[in-house]
Amino acid sequence: MNKGGKLKRGFGGRSNGKLEKIFPRIDSKEKTPLSGGFENEWKKSSGGLGAGGPRCGDEIRRDGKPGETPAVTQYACPTGIGGIALRREICLHAMMHPASRDLQSLLDDYTSSEKERGLQLAVYKDGELVIDLCSGIANAETGEKVTSETLFPVFSVSKGIAATIVHRLVARGLLAYDKPIAAWWPEFGCLGKEEITLADVLSHSAGLQNIPAGTKWADLADWSGMCRRLAEASPAFPPGTAVEYHAITYGWLVGEPACRVSGLDFPALLWREILEPLGLSELFIGNDKPWRLPIAVLEEEGGTVDVPDPETPRSIPVWLLPLASMMNDADAQRACMPASSGLATARAVARHYAALLPGGVDGVRLLDDETLDRVTALHPPRLAPDVETGFGLGYHVETLAGPAGRQIRSFGHGGHGGAKGFADIESGLAISLTKNKLNTEPYAQEIVDAVRTLLT
Repeated sequence: MNKGGKLKRGFGGRSNGKLEKIFPRIDSKEKTPLSGGFENEWKKSSGGLGAGGPRCGDEIRRDGKPGETPAVTQYACPTGIGGIALRREICLHAMMHPASRDLQSLLDDYTSSEKERGLQLAVYKDGELVIDLCSGIANAETGEKVTSETLFPVFSVSKGIAATIVHRLVARGLLAYDKPIAAWWPEFGCLGKEEITLADVLSHSAGLQNIPAGTKWADLADWSGMCRRLAEASPAFPPGTAVEYHAITYGWLVGEPACRVSGLDFPALLWREILEPLGLSELFIGNDKPWRLPIAVLEEEGGTVDVPDPETPRSIPVWLLPLASMMNDADAQRACMPASSGLATARAVARHYAALLPGGVDGVRLLDDETLDRVTALHPPRLAPDVETGFGLGYHVETLAGPAGRQIRSFGHGGHGGAKGFADIESGLAISLTKNKLNTEPYAQEIVDAVRTLLT
């Protein structure tokens, strides 16, 4: 991000009109009839593990029988966490949706041409999972393929998840956007930070974007230590007067107040506020248990980093680069850094965003209309009236040109290298793309444009 609130396009972007010639519009309610009786059988066995249903990772044939991989395979995914059996949907509708074939072909084109290595794409429409696709290789060294259950490091997509936790606490009166952070974190209220509000932090205008001098990699995994360093830091500019992207510090700045008022550590908050209500077990920010799911290996494309002085304070220190190497590290994957260390599947991220929209998912809605309207408004309001993209409270927000001249409000968060997670309010779409070849090419946006063309 540049100074003065000028932002790069984040997760969404206006629809590419060229795609209209490639993909016709499809009514999301049209679906190929399901073959076999597996959908009904799964409903009968939805108790999860031990209830007679398929095991996590079982391959389900199109005719509903476990067996050899057919042309189109959907992986079953009932699972249990901490002794609680959860039901994660078998997305037969997503597999059979009319748009799936075109979108699968598009993903395969990107991976077979090596423009991308491995991809997942998940889309909810009006609270229903309609697209759940994957393509390519999760690990170039072993040749392991991407499945719908492969976890991907999603970098700053994590920020949108963390923001949702904060918004839920605000809605219950435990936090307040306009209150100083020091109201819940007294040690923070010094050295020019006394009046920094929760809204300042959520909108990247707190002036604490730089990792404190002297910080090393091991320090980033020490939650209490990083909070202490930030409490002892001074803002780089008067809070609320500029916008500078808080690439990593955002996580502790929003996370510590949430932990203090709830009495929980951040992974426990994530479980209580998002994972448990939505029946999710494919999203992690901090994890001290053995991984049950495979993790994609990242590859970084791009030029060298030219930094005259490696000790110069930066939002992303030179010693963390390249970021692909950092997030391939087992310690980084387990570290709790809510701004950047999330691991997730595309369908987990998409389900989270679908649950923020009117109607929610399976009877669960994480934010009410009033909260959603407030957090998706551009903030701070000093931005020029004609600016249509920027930060809301914790989410990147923008206004898109929709069909028939309608405007669509979109919000969410992208991640380094092209990962995306967001929702379009008026169209009812919640979209996530995960990937392991990190680049700045427009491929991810082209996939999003195709989704919008097909499903809006």
